[in-house]
Amino acid sequence: MNKISICACVIWLIGFILSFIVKPDSPNIGWPDFLLLAGFLPLLISYKPIWPWFVFGFGNVIIGFVLETVHFVPTGTLPSTVLPVKDNLDQMHKPIIWILFGFFSVAYGLFRLLKKLIVHLAKAKMKD
Repeated sequence: MNKISICACVIWLIGFILSFIVKPDSPNIGWPDFLLLAGFLPLLISYKPIWPWFVFGFGNVIIGFVLETVHFVPTGTLPSTVLPVKDNLDQMHKPIIWILFGFFSVAYGLFRLLKKLIVHLAKAKMKD
């Protein structure tokens, strides 16, 4: 294993452990999700292609909006077996973290794409 994978695993492990330590009513409830998402950053940064930033970013935005809608689903319309899942998603996962992480990932992907395009155009212009 290289240093990047070890770094990602350590960040994921800290986030996973925190998810059992931090209580749902704590103001720090967003840290476990943040660290679990941040664990992907070393891997994404080390990977040369740009497309994973867009997949990761859009996926996180979608998950964030799904988490946001879970909050507004009336509990009376759900079967009793689903209520613990709804309560867990509602209490333990803050949608804003997923949405912002997704937006920043897409923005960074766009930045890398623009940078690559500028370098490519500059090289093409120098050939002429």
